Amino acid sequence: HKKSTPGRSKKAPMESISILLWCLLASLSTSHPTHWNRVETENNKGWASYLADEPSEYHDLPLSWALNTSIPAWLQGSYVKNGPGQRKFGDDRHYSSYLDSWGKLHKFTFNGEQVTFSGRMIETANYNKSASKGEMVPTITLAQVQPNDWNVFEMMEGAVNGFDNTNVMLWKLGPADKNTGTYISTTDFPYVHEMDPDTLAVKQKWGLNALTDGISLGSCSHWRREVGKDSSLNYHMMYNPSKLHPDFVIYRFGNSFEEREVVGKFPMQHMSL
Repeated sequence: HKKSTPGRSKKAPMESISILLWCLLASLSTSHPTHWNRVETENNKGWASYLADEPSEYHDLPLSWALNTSIPAWLQGSYVKNGPGQRKFGDDRHYSSYLDSWGKLHKFTFNGEQVTFSGRMIETANYNKSASKGEMVPTITLAQVQPNDWNVFEMMEGAVNGFDNTNVMLWKLGPADKNTGTYISTTDFPYVHEMDPDTLAVKQKWGLNALTDGISLGSCSHWRREVGKDSSLNYHMMYNPSKLHPDFVIYRFGNSFEEREVVGKFPMQHMSL
């Protein structure tokens, strides 16, 4: 197996320029959908309030069981889900798609008959910019921003800010033991965020090293556990400058994002977005 050089993603000039160009091309070439009709009918009542923004942070709130049954004593541990939590900030703009809504972690912890509930936004660099400014800061989006989409200058700013909204999954690298391995929030963009499973805080951002690994054009939110092992598998679409096409590269990860090796690769004839 060919091993890659472990290391944290650095702001090297080559990497920054490559990411800037990729993001700018993605912004300019992606067709944003027109306004969708959201008229409430008898068949979709309640969804507006169910999917409304809920960016507040809370920890270990006690939950009571509504049914006249007890929680099994063998049910121990935490169940954490990732998903959209905030579509707008202090200004009039909002994301037209929930896929662009900023991620939030919700955690249910079971300890005998006691069940607690915690929640916290995934506070990435771009999320913190918008939260601190009190208005939506331009970033790469999958769909249009309403009521006014990014203008040309905002699209350039968004290309510089890039995309860091890891709002799809929470994955555990390494074994089941909580104290061994790494928890990461994921998306299809080729970066992840290391998360603290107790506080639900972002610890740091990880990505492949453009100088030693190459330039990744995309990955997958849905990691896979290697059968019979504690290792995890995922792919990256790596740009191949000699062929002007990406290579589909499968990586094996150990207890952390830095602990990785290439399992195999083959050329791709086209990009998959």
